[in-house]
Amino acid sequence: MSQARWQVLTWAARLIKVAKLSSWSQRFGVGYIEGAAVDEGLGQKASQPKVTFYQWQGFRVKPSKGTVAVVVAPRAGSTNACAIACDDLTSGPMPTEEHEPVIFDAVGSKIQFFADKTINLESANGAVLQIDANGNISAIPATGKDVRLGTGINAQLDKVVTWGELQSALDLIAAHTHPETGTTTGTSPALTPPALDLSGSPNVYAKKP
Repeated sequence: MSQARWQVLTWAARLIKVAKLSSWSQRFGVGYIEGAAVDEGLGQKASQPKVTFYQWQGFRVKPSKGTVAVVVAPRAGSTNACAIACDDLTSGPMPTEEHEPVIFDAVGSKIQFFADKTINLESANGAVLQIDANGNISAIPATGKDVRLGTGINAQLDKVVTWGELQSALDLIAAHTHPETGTTTGTSPALTPPALDLSGSPNVYAKKP
């Protein structure tokens, strides 16, 4: 290797490198990366250079230790080193189509955007919220849980009654008759509870008016 080429590579290594994230500082956004391999026989000591993680404003995440970071050093100074990207490319969902971003966390929850205008939010606990390509919204709770509309305060919620259940009750009212004995009109047996009881949805609630 020529002296000039070696010198260029040395300068480049000071300016930009790829390294594993080894630990985090107590201050958010500041971490440490694994330093270059050392030869203890030559008296060299392992180092963990400090880097600042810069991210898009409005979006912040603390990458997992062991992920790989692209580190740049403005003006070739280690005190100014910063990470401009970090990933391990082995975990989380892998988009297959162009321009379909996905946001995910360490436990399996994700938000995914699709080219057909669908937006999917899936929680690791099993709940799903979806806006489909036509603008329809689907809210599916985790097993044994509820969908709550308008408020999260239980005392202010009522079960949602479906059109079919309400229509059955209205049809019964419209067709009911009362028995007559002489001039006395009795109670309609058709309207005797539980015939008109409305049970409502087992897991969908809305705020009371």
